[in-house]
Amino acid sequence: MGCMLLLITAFFCGKCVFAETEGNCLERYPLVGLKKFEKYKLVDAKPLQTVKLDCHFCKESDDRLPKVWYRQDMLLTKAPAEVQLDTAKHPRVRVTPDHSLIMRKVTDADAGVYQCLDFRFLLEVVNSTVDLIVGNLADWQRYRNSRLLPVYNSLQHLDTGEQFFVFTEWEAWGPCVACNRIQGERRRLGRCRLKPNREMSSVHDIGPEAEKQHLINNVYELSCRSKLLAKVFPNISAVTSMVPEFIHAEACMGNCTKDAESQRFKGKQLHYKRQYTVAEGSNLTLVCPKATPKDVVTWLKNGAVVTSGSAEDEPHVAVHKFNILNVTNVTQAESGNYTCFVGEIHVLDVTVNVVPRTKLYTQGLQHYMPHLAFIILLCFTSYCVGLIVAWIQRRRFVGYQNIPNDIN
Repeated sequence: MGCMLLLITAFFCGKCVFAETEGNCLERYPLVGLKKFEKYKLVDAKPLQTVKLDCHFCKESDDRLPKVWYRQDMLLTKAPAEVQLDTAKHPRVRVTPDHSLIMRKVTDADAGVYQCLDFRFLLEVVNSTVDLIVGNLADWQRYRNSRLLPVYNSLQHLDTGEQFFVFTEWEAWGPCVACNRIQGERRRLGRCRLKPNREMSSVHDIGPEAEKQHLINNVYELSCRSKLLAKVFPNISAVTSMVPEFIHAEACMGNCTKDAESQRFKGKQLHYKRQYTVAEGSNLTLVCPKATPKDVVTWLKNGAVVTSGSAEDEPHVAVHKFNILNVTNVTQAESGNYTCFVGEIHVLDVTVNVVPRTKLYTQGLQHYMPHLAFIILLCFTSYCVGLIVAWIQRRRFVGYQNIPNDIN
């Protein structure tokens, strides 16, 4: 039976389990239509990343009662075992006072099903190389037609017995960022997911296909970049592993409050200051620290919002969708104070001074002139001292008249 891959392009938020900004947690509302073993949150982890799993519902506090974390292999072929915690001074695996499990520098061996009471997480180690596309609903439609439909068509020609659904799982919307902007904006991340079709798959539970059957029966969903998928179903992984993730950005109406974002950056340095002097005609690139593609970033110049081509005389100014401010062929009009906000949080101040190239070279020469003068003075002094020493000791030099005849 050919591999039939059903493409679900509708927004799959009805059964999504969302994560907070810090860590991963489960929502309290019940997951309708899911069996007991399917009630888990799928967590993507890149190699060497730090992962936090919460043992309480999202936006709720821990009850402080004793709890134990257990781990089981992804295919559920072995019984759950208690997670072994590190006792070193800087542990790689530890449990916080509120019973959240934190794993630093994640490796392939950390993949598995983690459970604390009824909170279950499927931790998958995924390939880290994938593109991100940022856009609105119209961009999403183009992404679906140009990225997801070719995946469906490619998998139609695979002569295998397994079947999967492919869909986009959406995380929760981020806060509506309204301060320092002409119009509010919020974002959410859509991840590429695969779900086994147990009723239509025709692989066997014996021989070399036993591992495939374990995956189809026991795993509710997988990341399109899953390393387990690449191991068990390499033909499918070859088609899905390079599907980019989509960040949906849309306009919104919101209040200018900083409470939610302040919690994210609590305890971290927020305000960075930079100063650059650049020559006319060169390129200028400013990156907002602490920002991720999911964040709404606002750039201001002298207090005014900067947008791509915001003025007819500034077509060379571009704010990329990945939060980078790029100015090509800068002029003195680009001199000024640039400010970056991540959400509602003031993160960066940059003072840019654009000067003519000749002036920049002159300033550079003036800057190093004292060093050059010192080197010239040192050389001149050494030369003069050498001449004086030679003059004082001139009578000790052997003249050609005193050279022995045997040498001649």
